[in-house]
Amino acid sequence: ISSENVWINVNKYDEDKRAYFEKEKMSFLDKYSDHMSLLNVYEEALAHNFNDEWCSKHFLRIRALKQARNIKHQIASYLSKINIKQVQTFFHVDTFYLLCKHIESNPSLDSYAKTNALLRIALCQGFYMNLTRKMANATDGLSYIRVNDGVGVTLDYFSSVAVKETKPELVIYTELGGTVTKPVMKAVSVVELKWVNELLIYLKNVDIKKLKGENGNDSDDKETKEVIDLYKLLDKKGSKNVNESCNRNDDDDGN
Repeated sequence: ISSENVWINVNKYDEDKRAYFEKEKMSFLDKYSDHMSLLNVYEEALAHNFNDEWCSKHFLRIRALKQARNIKHQIASYLSKINIKQVQTFFHVDTFYLLCKHIESNPSLDSYAKTNALLRIALCQGFYMNLTRKMANATDGLSYIRVNDGVGVTLDYFSSVAVKETKPELVIYTELGGTVTKPVMKAVSVVELKWVNELLIYLKNVDIKKLKGENGNDSDDKETKEVIDLYKLLDKKGSKNVNESCNRNDDDDGN
């Protein structure tokens, strides 16, 4: 997600080549996560030793893949130098570890499903501020509202979640494009309510004005933000079973 676009664009007027491109791209897409889709791409490229010919055949930009590999190595280097126990004192990790343990010990999930779920749980920890819920009465499957500030956002047509018509209740994004009046979520993953519920309390401490670069230091102008009750908003007493949202090939078309 920090590198350039991994896909080589194909001229839309070249129908045969475009159809082949869409077929190749579809083979990597995960219906619950653009991030898992990118991981699928990366791991296949890694298995083929980042071969130029293989990447070209699958419409993949070799430069972007190598850039992702370099970033991964940098992060691994950083992690090898930090004191994990000291870092953990700044965060509430008990629930996070319980969620991970539940996934890892679930016998009904294969290795792909476990990686899929763990990846999205990790995204919740870092990007819970980008949590969005499906807009009430929306029928297009693309209209969402940011939980943090109530701003309407649209799911990108090219997101794997949109292409596969997953239509989830909750998603987290890591990239926002479009315009000021019509923001578009471009890198999206489906999340479970229980993965984010305990993190929502932190949203009340977020200074939106400061994040936008505006003057938000006047204490008289600050509103008291209530902790959001997503269970009430979604009219649910619990989240769906994780088994329903982490298997790669359980959709009707077999992709």
